[in-house]
Formats: sequence, C-alpha cells, structure tokens
Amino acid sequence: RDLHKDYRRQRQMCIRDRICTQPRRISAIGLAQRGAHEWGERDAGGTVGYRVRLESRVSRATRIEFVTTGILLRALAGDPGLAGVSHVVVDEVHERDVLTDFLLILLQVSQSRIDTGQFRRF
Repeated sequence: RDLHKDYRRQRQMCIRDRICTQPRRISAIGLAQRGAHEWGERDAGGTVGYRVRLESRVSRATRIEFVTTGILLRALAGDPGLAGVSHVVVDEVHERDVLTDFLLILLQVSQSRIDTGQFRRF
C-alpha cells in the first residue's frame, strides 16, 4: 500500500519501476493479479505485472513488477545497477535459502557502488 501511495504521489516525477521478489512463482503471479485488481485493472500485465521462469505478464505501462528471486538475480547479472528501478522489495526473506542470501549480498554491493559514485560527485 505504501508503494501504491508513493507511486501516485510521485507519478509526475517519472519515478520508475518497483520490483518485489517472491520465493515461488505461484506467489509472484498471485500477488500481481491481486495488485492489478486493487489498481482497478482486470488482470496482471498493466500497471502491475510479473515475471517468472517461462512466463511474463508485463508491458510498457508496468510500474510494479513481482518476480521470483532467480529472475532478479539474472537481472542483476545483466545490469548490476538495475537502471530504471526505484525500489526493490525482497519479500519472504525469513524463508532463508541460498538464492535469497546471495540476492541480499548482491543488492548490498550494488547499493555501495551507487552511493560511492554519488558521494564522489559532491
């Protein structure tokens, strides 16, 4: 709900995509469908979408994307800075597994690189 309010408030500033990870594909799909309904949309693929292995429901209009942990790890491999992503939410982190632990480490390293670059400019 907070991301929803934040999106509405900052829409004019072109704040981009939010990504929320889920440990299982059924969770990512289910949450995207529920989020789409809460936004008043018929199904996932509009403002709220999802990407899981072998299936994707996103469009150019997608601003909140639910993904599995593995999908986000692949995205980080291709773009360590996650260009165009304003928020990353790692949900169900208490269900500790190797992929989630590795994801948290990579996100911390990516954040450190970004902060260092911004600090040098000042």
